[in-house]
Amino acid sequence: MSPVRKILLLVLLMLLILVGGTVGYMVIEGASLLDSVYMTIITLSSVGYDETIQLSPAGQVFTIILISFGYVERQIKGLKEHYIICGFGRMGGVLAGQLDEQKVLTWNVRSRD
Repeated sequence: MSPVRKILLLVLLMLLILVGGTVGYMVIEGASLLDSVYMTIITLSSVGYDETIQLSPAGQVFTIILISFGYVERQIKGLKEHYIICGFGRMGGVLAGQLDEQKVLTWNVRSRD
């Protein structure tokens, strides 16, 4: 799988977790959209702010499960020495070529120009 596809997959997974967490709080706790998004974000980021809603036992179990899915976000934060080239026109091709020459890239990139 290409690095671009891996990043897109991780971003998609993050969005799915955000939506799933939000919907979960809305269904399980009857919370508002804003409260549900807020609870999901503070849970996944491990910020530790106080809950905006009092959690039932089912809500607490849901939060435990949601926290376990937060590893995706930490994986993305742990990426090091990665480069994202937005646009692969003339300049993007030149930049990718220079990174390839410096052995920064692990694959061969060529411009379509």
